[in-house]
Amino acid sequence: MSPDLRGGAILSGDGTVLAASGDASAWATEAVGLLRVADAAGEEPVEQVHVATQAGEVFALRLAGLVAVAVTERFALASLTFFDMRSALRELSKGTQA
Repeated sequence: MSPDLRGGAILSGDGTVLAASGDASAWATEAVGLLRVADAAGEEPVEQVHVATQAGEVFALRLAGLVAVAVTERFALASLTFFDMRSALRELSKGTQA
């Protein structure tokens, strides 16, 4: 992942934290909340979310029943961050499919 990464988490589709930097319960609460708000904006669940602020950026991505969430420094390249997250979830999902 990008050197701009501050922290991140991988969650199952139901919001269970599978891996995280820092407090897993905080990641679960905040990631699920972010996705819930984003989903409420439309009729279909979102695949990806990107929020940029003066303090940093947040990325969330759903793929193959998994969720990746990352917090980065400002001005991280969104396309590269999502590419890295998507690649990681694809690799992880290979291990869950039998």
